[in-house]
Amino acid sequence: MKKGWFFFLFLVVLLPASAQYYQRMYNESASDFIERIKPEGKNVVHEVIETTWNSGDTKVIFAFWEIDVPAEDNSYTGVDVDGKLLVPVDNSLSYKMIDIDMYPEDPYTPHILSVFFYDTDGDGQRELIVLYAWTINTYEMGGTSYEAAIYKPVNYSYLPEKLTRIEYLNGGMEASNIFGEEFRAVFKDAAGVCAILKNRKKIEN
Repeated sequence: MKKGWFFFLFLVVLLPASAQYYQRMYNESASDFIERIKPEGKNVVHEVIETTWNSGDTKVIFAFWEIDVPAEDNSYTGVDVDGKLLVPVDNSLSYKMIDIDMYPEDPYTPHILSVFFYDTDGDGQRELIVLYAWTINTYEMGGTSYEAAIYKPVNYSYLPEKLTRIEYLNGGMEASNIFGEEFRAVFKDAAGVCAILKNRKKIEN
């Protein structure tokens, strides 16, 4: 009994009250882990990614799932996308869940197209980039609107509760309207985003 109380107090003292920790089962795949801990009844909307991110041999997990968000007047409930980063604590099977960002319905739920890394400032640390898109479907126009968000690298010695967003990149629209006008997006995939960032670095240098 004393050992149980000691362990409980150990967790209370060492783990921040607001932090969320999840235990991964031995030999459990990343996708099965996420399916088990995600909100009940909600869909994972992008392939679960387990990879390194400026973290040596330690692999972290990126996951994105639906989340219900009531309107301010409670007239309806929208469906946003909630991004999460899970980092193993002390190379154990205990993971801290860190918020990446919320990707809002506008007016449709966004699609997460790509999750990748790029050293945007040349400091040797790769930033996280999430590329996403919304469907455009109105009487006058149809197509797709693109956007990317760039996030600051994680300090693994002091894990945050939420990633720091550095900036948004507006990719514009790939669309047409009833008047016959055609619109072309600045980027539609990871290669397009990287090309813009690479060109920007050339200009800055």
